[in-house]
Amino acid sequence: LSLSLSRRHHNETQITRNDATGNPHPPKTEASKYLPLLWFQDAAAIPRSTEAQNKEDLVQSTTLYRKAAGVYNYLANVILPPLQPASTKEIPLEATTMISSVMSLICLAEAQAVTIQKAEERKGSSNLLVKLHFGITQMLDTAASVISSKGGESNDISARLMEFIYSCSILYQLRSQKHLAVGLTTSEEGHMMVRQVGVAIGVLRYAINRVKSTKAAKDESWRSVFNQEIVDVAELLRKLEYENELVCHEKIPDVDGLPVLQGLRIVEAIPFEPQRWERELVFMT
Repeated sequence: LSLSLSRRHHNETQITRNDATGNPHPPKTEASKYLPLLWFQDAAAIPRSTEAQNKEDLVQSTTLYRKAAGVYNYLANVILPPLQPASTKEIPLEATTMISSVMSLICLAEAQAVTIQKAEERKGSSNLLVKLHFGITQMLDTAASVISSKGGESNDISARLMEFIYSCSILYQLRSQKHLAVGLTTSEEGHMMVRQVGVAIGVLRYAINRVKSTKAAKDESWRSVFNQEIVDVAELLRKLEYENELVCHEKIPDVDGLPVLQGLRIVEAIPFEPQRWERELVFMT
């Protein structure tokens, strides 16, 4: 999440110094303007501490992302609304309710991505993995909708953040469709296998065509992830098409006949409780 959120330069956030002590003190009348920015920076730093965690400690990583989401929620719903000026051009983009709401959704999406790792390690059902992956897509799509609803304000958001939201949304939908195809060809009812090879082929064809029709990510590391995912899906599709041609001979449905993806969100933000001195500083006048 260490992305540049704004193209603006904000000199007005300079902290003043007390002449007698030399210690930094924001003016009392301006205190409510600076503390939200500090909280925003703290929230952004919380997920980065996952880098110091043992990679196997997925539970701790999930908790850190949920805590960050809680800080952003607190900013968006409690602190920032009464402080918003008539024009958001008067304040840093990071101090707007829009960006705090978006960052909260991104943190929850990250938390669910970690949760998916745990589910995959435990060999979770394909149906569950379909819903968890598409749940991330839904959260990121909501974040994109929040940004687009603000019209001109969204022009100041960095292209890299927008690409991150858009690319991850597509990637997790692709993974959801891959798990859906696997479930359609390996599901069981009682003791009899119920395999829908034709439907699975239709799902995979649609998934690949959709990804290929979208604008490629500029970031090389993201392109690499996408390309590998497409290779995996294409290989699964090749095997199913071969099986269908030789054995199943099932009809391939058109797009309107494909199953509709359903998402599931299983992570929530951990509510943020500010310290007493922080509450007093925010409401200082």
